[in-house]
Amino acid sequence: MPRTTSESNGNGASLLRSSPSSSSDYLDGTEMQTIERQSRHRHAWPRWPQYSKAASFPWVRPRYYFTALGIIVVLSILLLARQHNEALKIKLHEIQLEKLIPSAQPSQPEPAVPIPQPGNDPKLSNDSSPLVYKDPSTKSWVKPKGVKIIALIFYGRPETVSILDCYLKQNLVSNGGLLDEVHWAVNTGDQTSLKYLDGLVETSEEYKKIVLPNQGFESIWKNAVTRDNLYIKIDDDVVYVHEDAIPNLIYTKLAHPDAFSVSANIVNSPSLSWLHYHLGAIHAYLPETKAPDDASVPDAWRASSLPTWGGDNTTFPVSDKRPNADGVVEADDPGAPPFKGHRWLPLRDNKNSLMSTPISQTEFDAYGAGWRSWAIAAQQHYSLFQNIEDGELDRYYFGRSTDEHERIYMMGDSRMNINFLCVGGDDVVDNLPFPNVDEPALTWDLPQKLQRPFFINTKAIVAHYTFMTQHDLAATDLLNRYRAYANEMVCTEKIKPI
Repeated sequence: MPRTTSESNGNGASLLRSSPSSSSDYLDGTEMQTIERQSRHRHAWPRWPQYSKAASFPWVRPRYYFTALGIIVVLSILLLARQHNEALKIKLHEIQLEKLIPSAQPSQPEPAVPIPQPGNDPKLSNDSSPLVYKDPSTKSWVKPKGVKIIALIFYGRPETVSILDCYLKQNLVSNGGLLDEVHWAVNTGDQTSLKYLDGLVETSEEYKKIVLPNQGFESIWKNAVTRDNLYIKIDDDVVYVHEDAIPNLIYTKLAHPDAFSVSANIVNSPSLSWLHYHLGAIHAYLPETKAPDDASVPDAWRASSLPTWGGDNTTFPVSDKRPNADGVVEADDPGAPPFKGHRWLPLRDNKNSLMSTPISQTEFDAYGAGWRSWAIAAQQHYSLFQNIEDGELDRYYFGRSTDEHERIYMMGDSRMNINFLCVGGDDVVDNLPFPNVDEPALTWDLPQKLQRPFFINTKAIVAHYTFMTQHDLAATDLLNRYRAYANEMVCTEKIKPI
């Protein structure tokens, strides 16, 4: 039996303490630890039944549960904050993209221009309407009376004009189109080119040659434009014009008189090339590396007739060097054309390589890589032929859809190339001399100054062949392909190379 001793606690009370009387009265170490643990838990933390097994693990303490719970709560808050931040970034990106490409979601294929019935739509039932429509009985386009529409061509290059000529004639009033006249403003002193123009003007009563007191773009605007007319300024190297492009462009300008000017949706326009790339209108193409055994068929334009590209390296460099004064990349540059008359071939079995092809280097910039690079231009042109053949020109559509004639995109604070532009004669005359060269003046300076928007109707699709910095494009067979397409689909008389 253990004996008991008495001690005072200093307050007069006695404390009983047990002391061992023999070795058998001592507690073993495990029992003592259990007693101490139970005593500590009684005074410090409640014993939770569901954690009763934890007693066998001395490193587990109830206070750790609260610590762990606190850590979990903090980590959860941080995780939720991170997810919210990522969601906010995605939303901001979507808002920025919507500003840049309104309604850029893939669209369902639409008929190019359905034929509206006069009388069913009050906008089409009277001659004072600003809208144009196609007469269902004659299949001819009809426009408001008193509006004279003139195509103004900045002329100088017969080799591309011979192709453009077919599209212009297709759009003349005498052929059921909307162009009353075509004015050829002479911007060259080359006698061979002038002789060709003299012969061309004789082929149509609506063709007129405009001789200027001096050359230059400013001179053309000053001397070839008059009031009360609507003008479509067209570069002489436009080589494809969709059959509804001019009607749709005129429709937008007349339906939105507040717009200062309206551009077509141009293939091979630097800023638009970036948009077309991100909209999925550009396909994976690369130049063939060696001349084929059989030469390209002169009248072939369809992409399906091209062999599949078979090289090893799915990249083609966009030259970092600026082309020389003639727009030519030096032959020893890795971005130079492989040989004269070469083709660009589709990467049918490796479509994921699009991001390594030249188009991936284009920028939303009027003077970016899309302006300098002949390779980026070539890839756009070959992609256009594929989209035409596949019936997928709707790949180029973006912007706000108002009706079947137009999808409008406002450029805002960005300048734009004016290869195919509709503008009123009064707006030109009233603002001469331009505050800048014609391109920024008509698409940025004057719209901002007058607070009148500059629009693009993305359902008016045309193709612009080349800029002065892209002369190496002549090393491809593209002009033959555009000529072949025009001969098959547009021209009433076959055209030959010049």
